[in-house]
Amino acid sequence: MKMARLYLQSLLLLAIWGASNLEVVAQERGLPIKKHRVVMQFTNADTAAHRALINQVRNLLEGFGEENLELEIVCHNRGMDVLLKDNPYAPKVMELQRKGVKFLACRQTMIQRNIKDEDIIPCPIVPRGLVWIIERQENGFTYVKGGF
Repeated sequence: MKMARLYLQSLLLLAIWGASNLEVVAQERGLPIKKHRVVMQFTNADTAAHRALINQVRNLLEGFGEENLELEIVCHNRGMDVLLKDNPYAPKVMELQRKGVKFLACRQTMIQRNIKDEDIIPCPIVPRGLVWIIERQENGFTYVKGGF
């Protein structure tokens, strides 16, 4: 009985170790690994929050790899400021866009705040940011609040 229990414990430990290393092994062998789908909500006008958002996105890209991450950042309310052309972080946002990160503007916020299309950096515009976020979650995206 003791031997069978020890054997089962060893198998369990081996299974846990193996599962934790599957992604590493897959990468080493060039096999496809899980694509992480994330929708991030951003609503802060504070430039310190903009810096935090940029750092969070970079951490996700480094952690998962550009090819394994589908990231959409929905900017609405005061978070629209990060998309304004005159924002000091606009060049960093555009750099992240070139790496495949999708920054999305909220049309409803643009109407409410009288922001014109030409006031923001080039990016897709969704009709309503919150609706977009909810629909993405319903379709399997993981929700993350961006900034702080």
